[in-house]
Amino acid sequence: MKALNVFASIVFVLCVPVLLITTNVRLAVNDIRLYEYGFNKYNVSTVTKLDDAELIEVAHQIIDYFNSDEELLEVDIFSQREVAHMTDVKGLVRLAYSVQLASLVYIAAYIAISFAIKRRAFWQELAKRLLWGSWATIAILIALGFWALTGFESLFLLFHLVSFTNDLWQLSAGDYMLLMFPQGFFNNAALLIAGASIGEAAIIGGATWGLLVLRRRAKRKEMSG
Repeated sequence: MKALNVFASIVFVLCVPVLLITTNVRLAVNDIRLYEYGFNKYNVSTVTKLDDAELIEVAHQIIDYFNSDEELLEVDIFSQREVAHMTDVKGLVRLAYSVQLASLVYIAAYIAISFAIKRRAFWQELAKRLLWGSWATIAILIALGFWALTGFESLFLLFHLVSFTNDLWQLSAGDYMLLMFPQGFFNNAALLIAGASIGEAAIIGGATWGLLVLRRRAKRKEMSG
């Protein structure tokens, strides 16, 4: 039972960064403002000869596609290769959705079962687990952030090699997919996701650390009294 409890606790701690990161990935993927920001920053309208309204319409179609049961993205400007690649991208997006849900369910079940068994004694353990999970989130993202700052291209390449089992992601320079979403767009998106996740982890970690400090002070008063 002790080994099982340790294992369950480790999984809980790991689920914290997983939940935070996948949640922010989901928010970013579905945030039209991120697309609009990228289009404006990288002068996509000028490069593609599409006006702002047309670009936003394509972005909405992509978002709707990620959240639909449609097999293929129906956007006229994209080639067959680009459409096929978007099918793979959709698979990754939906995988992120599933991982987010699985981590949320595990965290909720772990907390519910632990409280049912340990009652109020579990409060302090939960605070410690959340604190460790917050530290893990920040440590992972700082490490990835350092890698991105020193060599984003290598990280970006590795991501594609690991994520896709084909070479459909190797598009031509003139393809609309690359013109609309240059590498800088993904760099900005990654920074947004990482920043949001670190901020959320810092809030959770700060709150749980504060609770643990207050708990320790309360115990000292009880012992001295």
